[in-house]
Amino acid sequence: PDIEKQIIPSTWHELGVSVYGKTDTVEYQAGLYGALDMYNTATGTPKTDKDWIRKARVGNESDKGMDNTAVVARIDYNGINGLQIGVSAYAAKAGNAKIASKPEGDMFMYDVHATYQYEGFKARALYTEARLSHADSYDDAMPEHARGGYVNVEYNILPYFMQTADRLPVFFQYENYNLAVSRADGTSFGTTESFTYGLNYFPHEQVVLKGEYMLRHNRNTLSSHTGEGIYSFGLGFIF
Repeated sequence: PDIEKQIIPSTWHELGVSVYGKTDTVEYQAGLYGALDMYNTATGTPKTDKDWIRKARVGNESDKGMDNTAVVARIDYNGINGLQIGVSAYAAKAGNAKIASKPEGDMFMYDVHATYQYEGFKARALYTEARLSHADSYDDAMPEHARGGYVNVEYNILPYFMQTADRLPVFFQYENYNLAVSRADGTSFGTTESFTYGLNYFPHEQVVLKGEYMLRHNRNTLSSHTGEGIYSFGLGFIF
């Protein structure tokens, strides 16, 4: 999903420490990590486009060092067979202001997520928001609020054709997001809505062949195309 790239910085490698644990029904994680930096010349921030969060990642390979520490926490409830539901949150200072005499902002993100699985059926849903205070400390057009969510359902159809450990789930995903519900100048990007249909073939539990078609509606200022049809094919594996 786009929101796991543009709002939640999911492919982010950062130095930090964490603790984790679980009981019979609850899993939890908490940690301290290097924070997003909204003003970092090494990564070209501040950004006022769709990458305003993604480009704020510093990364553990940067020589800039850790200016601020982020508090990150997650808790999941697993007390109902096949169901996991939970929340996670991120809070930190947003980095030194670019505009002199302006205060440093605060960055807060949260998500609510759920997964349900029963035999060959699986459903996932997630909703997330990100908020930046004092956005005008970084740019007059700096985004200050993003939100998005998606629902994904899939069903493994391969058992209807053969008895095998391989899996062939067909899936449908609906996603809706706005990467700048509001900006410091009072404007908004507008929403993006997408419908994705596809299938994933798992010849091994750690290998997947993917094919999908996405129909995307851009009701925003980020794209010159109001409608897009995108075919994607890929190969994925886990070491």
